[in-house]
Amino acid sequence: TVNAEFVEYTIGVQGGSSSSLSGALLAGNNLSDLLNASTARSNLGLGTAATTAATDYGVRFIVVGVNDAQSVNGTSDTAINFNTSDIKDSNFTHSTSTNPSRITVVADGRYKISGFISVNGTTSNYRYTARAAVKINGSTTRQYIDSGYIRAASGANETSINVMDIVDLSADDYIEIVVARISSTNGNAVTTADKTKIIVELIL
Repeated sequence: TVNAEFVEYTIGVQGGSSSSLSGALLAGNNLSDLLNASTARSNLGLGTAATTAATDYGVRFIVVGVNDAQSVNGTSDTAINFNTSDIKDSNFTHSTSTNPSRITVVADGRYKISGFISVNGTTSNYRYTARAAVKINGSTTRQYIDSGYIRAASGANETSINVMDIVDLSADDYIEIVVARISSTNGNAVTTADKTKIIVELIL
């Protein structure tokens, strides 16, 4: 024997009639019937990521390099010409032929600049040390980093000048990497082809 009992319930809906579905969210509407989607997101503790494309949070950077021998022997700042763009996304502009020393940013933000300038001393017994810095818009020079030493003897003829900085930039600002010799002895020092890499990354 099967006993079947049917009970009729009246469902009360907050903000609507207890005898109808007025004020209820219907599954078929896929939340389009929310009175205020922004308030709902706030009540759920969701921030701007809820409405931002996932691609906006990807790695955003440019990698540039040098494939020739450029003199870095002067005692005044020399801007390095980056004649290769290994990786470049839409947050940056850079030309290997027109103003190749300049890396231009497209958007306001905080940027991390890192990398190294590889230098080769071609004068025998040339003791060479240098410094490097980030320069903004051709005028504002950031803190210099003194690094790299060449003896140019017994095979010690190559070194790297390191670069590291974090800076806030505005759209259309451009950065350059400048190098200057700080040792007193004159000789010949040039960039080593295909061994220089500078990375600029939009981090915030």
